[in-house]
Amino acid sequence: MHTLMISIKHYQKIDQNLRHDRTFDWQHFTLIMESEFEHFLIERVTQQEIHLCLKSNVYEKSSIVLKNKKIYRRPGHHPYLYHVKSWDLVQNEPFITISVQLTNDQVFAHTFHTNFDGVDEWNEK
Repeated sequence: MHTLMISIKHYQKIDQNLRHDRTFDWQHFTLIMESEFEHFLIERVTQQEIHLCLKSNVYEKSSIVLKNKKIYRRPGHHPYLYHVKSWDLVQNEPFITISVQLTNDQVFAHTFHTNFDGVDEWNEK
């Protein structure tokens, strides 16, 4: 009976870990961000936000921010990832690395190839 209880607790622990794993949310976030970076130019990066402009209309501005434990694009409210404790943005043109720590203490990082404002024009010359 004791062995059965230990086995059940072990499998319950595995089940709990699988339910709290946010790897699929992170993969979804990276796919969305890759798509966004195809349509936007990055104007500048700070620790708080990524400032963007639309490729087809550079006067249409937006930004990606971490606020209230979620990463989203504004103006408006276009959420990308929830339950984010902190993030770190590292700019190394034409790449940007986004590292996040989630509220369950999982840590993820991804380096995106992006278009910084002015990079495309320089490459075309």
